[in-house]
Amino acid sequence: MPGEQRGSGSHVWKQILADVLGIELTSLVDHGGAALGAALVAGVGSGALSGWEAVMTHIALGEVIVPRQQNAEVYEEAYEMYLELQHTVTPIAHRLAKRSRM
Repeated sequence: MPGEQRGSGSHVWKQILADVLGIELTSLVDHGGAALGAALVAGVGSGALSGWEAVMTHIALGEVIVPRQQNAEVYEEAYEMYLELQHTVTPIAHRLAKRSRM
């Protein structure tokens, strides 16, 4: 859809992440995505940047996303169902894979 943000630029995705992790997240304004993060980590690791405080000169902080407990409970229940399903399906998937190698 035109104008829709995807990935880390999406408010919905950030809200889901905050809910699942149970922590506040601070978004970045006009960032270059994962490449920027990798470059900043490399800069600190190589000594090109003096430390994590120096990173702040290369980024602008935006909105704080606060986790919503009611959402976290829904995700936790869904995750528990996923684990139960995985426990049930994995042995069957292994048997099917073994048959296909015969």
